[in-house]
Amino acid sequence: MLLNTGALALVFKGFTKLCTDAHMQAPSHAMDIAMSVPSSGRDETCSRLGNMPGMRERVGPRQVQNLKTCTFSIVNTTFEATVELRRADIADDRLGVFAPFFQEMGQSAKRHPDLLVFDLLKNGFSQAGHDGQFFFDTDHPVEIDGMTTTVANTDGGSGAPWFLLDTFIATSMPPCAHLLKPSRLAAIPARGTTTPGSDAAAAVCAQLGPRPGALDT
Repeated sequence: MLLNTGALALVFKGFTKLCTDAHMQAPSHAMDIAMSVPSSGRDETCSRLGNMPGMRERVGPRQVQNLKTCTFSIVNTTFEATVELRRADIADDRLGVFAPFFQEMGQSAKRHPDLLVFDLLKNGFSQAGHDGQFFFDTDHPVEIDGMTTTVANTDGGSGAPWFLLDTFIATSMPPCAHLLKPSRLAAIPARGTTTPGSDAAAAVCAQLGPRPGALDT
């Protein structure tokens, strides 16, 4: 392959497509039990609503329930994975060798929130939650009808834990996946004179596997 900025842009675009497609198709379960909070700053302060009251038969006037809130802050953490390709591998048209690697990179990025969320779940008996108590504890303070009492989300004990998860609640609480931006490859090389649809684009598609014309946009 003749190396110039246009050819490198096509190579990068091909790798990006492989990574993105694999990311979109990879299974992930973090959002089954955690709430995703959009963020554009270095940290976020979130208000947690109390339990939503259940439905009741209306007899007489409405019984208005007050929504209780508590506040907790999350500091964003940046994650990255950086790799380098040898110039000779690109020049010698060995791009196909790296296709599975970039697919795995996309899958790994999709699974990364799983590692974070389920690690928090596992460590919930020793790490503090939003109220300063261990996330799983026998005496979480709550206010009911103006009176402060305690509730438990674990029966205690020291055996191996097991978890019963309601994955249909819209307001899932911590462990909380706090996503700043979707996973992506880094910077796109400068645009050159080689345009998608050229012989170079066809060569990249042939090596990496996307259908002909997949890099035309």
